[in-house]
Amino acid sequence: SLFLNNDGSLKEPEPRVRNLELGASKRDAIFIAYLYAQQVEAGSNQPALRTANLLGLELKQVYVAVRIARRNEWLTSGGAGKGSGALTKTGLKAYQELDGDKLYESFIKGYLKELD
Repeated sequence: SLFLNNDGSLKEPEPRVRNLELGASKRDAIFIAYLYAQQVEAGSNQPALRTANLLGLELKQVYVAVRIARRNEWLTSGGAGKGSGALTKTGLKAYQELDGDKLYESFIKGYLKELD
């Protein structure tokens, strides 16, 4: 599988080419938080690093986006220094309002093309 090792554990994605499209806007923060929450749900021990690699971001950009998402109550917190968090109802609504699925599809399709 593209995202799983033979033993079923998560493969670490290869870092992408530096992404200059995403920044620290609220729109970008909810999108990054959505992907971060997916990595947590999938059982990643390093969801921020995995998110950064998938999106071609610097790690600090993911940390900033997660802080923005938590401040706006879009993402839950498991405590300082813990790689945890789930999208809240407010977060899911914000993601849907920005048409996050289209954004997600464009970035993930881009990642898959880079792997070819």
